Amino acid sequence: MRVSLLVFAIFFVALQRTEARVFNIKNERVATYFRGTAGLSNLQKSAFEKSGGANLSFSDQTNYNYSGEFGLLFSLSRVNVRLGLELMRPNAATGVEAKNASDTVLYSLSSTVISYGGVLNFEFNLSEGDRSRLFFSAGGGYFNTSLKNEYSFTTSGSSAYGIPDYVEEGSASSYMGQASFGFEFLLSDAVTTVFDAGYRSMLVNGLKHTRDATTLVNTSAPVHAGDSMKNADGSDRSLDLGGIWVGVGLRFYINL
Repeated sequence: MRVSLLVFAIFFVALQRTEARVFNIKNERVATYFRGTAGLSNLQKSAFEKSGGANLSFSDQTNYNYSGEFGLLFSLSRVNVRLGLELMRPNAATGVEAKNASDTVLYSLSSTVISYGGVLNFEFNLSEGDRSRLFFSAGGGYFNTSLKNEYSFTTSGSSAYGIPDYVEEGSASSYMGQASFGFEFLLSDAVTTVFDAGYRSMLVNGLKHTRDATTLVNTSAPVHAGDSMKNADGSDRSLDLGGIWVGVGLRFYINL
């Protein structure tokens, strides 16, 4: 009997607190969140274009960046601090055909890039009401990026290069910086929706091979794990994962 009364009392108090709570975005201090973004990618053909010899044309490229992020938000007066983890995945370029000047297909390839890392962003509230706010955000993070190119040669390509099909893999770490404008508004109870748009800057240099392979860069000398990833002209391979983006997310404020 006493246990039943205690459970009822706890439920009644929790219900009263829930009903009594009036959401005011100015007074909220902590929230969990998740968000996603989509936008144009500066990556295009840079993951593979310069590694396959001169005078080649490619039938496709990477055009878009997609990302997902989750974490915690802390509100400090007119500044919010967003601390989270982000996964970024440019769209994979698959079935890309490499043709020479005679329009002969020498090989096809699939190219995949994945990045992940921790992010820290600061939101500066430009205008704030009881249930909505407009903000400017700036921040960045530290990411690990992996690249995977899978090559499959045609009969003409095998004759031209004299190497078997292969997989080229590499990775590197780099910094990301971004800036955006956003609008947050109450969706229901203590849940808000955020729409934002901005620009991301992220150059990935210093890529290192993570597996041995005989590649198009030098068909007579295989590369080994730990070697620098090179282009056919001897320059270092680099990736530009920057670009403009738009995002949408949800925030779940905690009643402390």
